Amino acid sequence: MVAGGDPAAGIELLRCALRLAPGNALLLTLLGQSMLDCEEYSEAAVLLDRAQTIEPRSYRIAYLLALAESRSADAAAALEHLNLALELNPDGYEAQVELARLYLRDPETAGRAVALMRSAYRHKHEDPDFNFELGSLYFSSSDFTESTFFLEKAVMLAPERPEFRLMLGKSLYHDGLLGRALSNLLLAAEGEPEEPEAHYYIGGVLLSRSQFTRAAASFQRALELAPGYRDALFFLGKAEYLQGLYERALQHLREFWAQQHEGGEERLDHQALAEAARIIREIETQHIR
Repeated sequence: MVAGGDPAAGIELLRCALRLAPGNALLLTLLGQSMLDCEEYSEAAVLLDRAQTIEPRSYRIAYLLALAESRSADAAAALEHLNLALELNPDGYEAQVELARLYLRDPETAGRAVALMRSAYRHKHEDPDFNFELGSLYFSSSDFTESTFFLEKAVMLAPERPEFRLMLGKSLYHDGLLGRALSNLLLAAEGEPEEPEAHYYIGGVLLSRSQFTRAAASFQRALELAPGYRDALFFLGKAEYLQGLYERALQHLREFWAQQHEGGEERLDHQALAEAARIIREIETQHIR
């Protein structure tokens, strides 16, 4: 709140000033924003609600209040005040972005999030986190061409961020651009060597290139880092089967089968289960007596 100063001292100064002028909307807003910065969301919401009562047509106050409510998990109140903020300032990109994030919490409103994020993009096109968020949103809807566009922009703006490289690698992988995917995934694994998803997707690229031994090593590493990683377990078994390592493949595919059925019907991957069943049956009838 005070540039280069002591935030606690700045907050105390604002509290003192507010005791002298308890109805001052500016002081309430400044203190509310300071509490937001300190992640004291409930207190921030109380202060900003008081400010909003005094200045009901302020875009800034409505937006900050919604931010505090969203962080306090009061989605209904946040939605109300974000809509108010955008009624007061239809071009308020901060409120557009926050409303989009709120919509993303519900699959039924996720489509509306895209429109809001695109509307805000002209203000945020040089923000790497915004590009990453928009790219991730397109990825979640399986629009890999669009997701790659924004994720490449995020990587260009912040090449040192391994999580950006990982998401870009995943997008490129699903878009069938395996060479570019592998380059980014390897950089992601170098930056975050204990990120299991990076090793899993590296394994996926290698498996697609029929490099079964290296693929199996990558899936094995993903499982070491995340023992409950079911997809890695399935593809490890598949890579071992393709190498002719039938006993190991059988062990891992049976483990995958058992783990799949532990998660309940809604979590079943029927395509992977069908392929696992086919491979298990082939190994048991043709390769192991």
